[in-house]
Amino acid sequence: MVTPEDLLAAAEKFLLAQPLDEAHVRAAISRAYYAAYHAAYAFHGELPLPGRLSDRPGGEHENLIQRLERPDPRLHDEVTRISKLLAVRLRAMRDVRLRADYKLQTDVIAEEARKIIIQARGVLQICKDGTGKLASLGAQSQTLKPGTEPK
Repeated sequence: MVTPEDLLAAAEKFLLAQPLDEAHVRAAISRAYYAAYHAAYAFHGELPLPGRLSDRPGGEHENLIQRLERPDPRLHDEVTRISKLLAVRLRAMRDVRLRADYKLQTDVIAEEARKIIIQARGVLQICKDGTGKLASLGAQSQTLKPGTEPK
């Protein structure tokens, strides 16, 4: 099974290609984004209560970002903070990935790929820390704010 870490490693390998051409740079951006996406998706799946969609749901990626932006208000404050932070990071990375994958007439440079790889590494760490926070909170009742119950 491929992991987010494997995808991030692939992104890094694309930047080592010699000669480094634009196709490798675009592939590195895409793989780094998908590493972050799958890590964030797994984090959201660990939450005892899913986030909410806005009035304008989109595709799978947009829906995940919306759910991370709008965590259930009954979640512990620290879990809410992590969820919202992941949404901000993932949205910014997705915009770069969309340009790399679909806007072939626009230039992408290796520096953009290096930045998104660093960002993806940060998202993976946030997800790891968030999963650790969920584990330290333990039971579902501790993951929720005091006095709240899941529906």
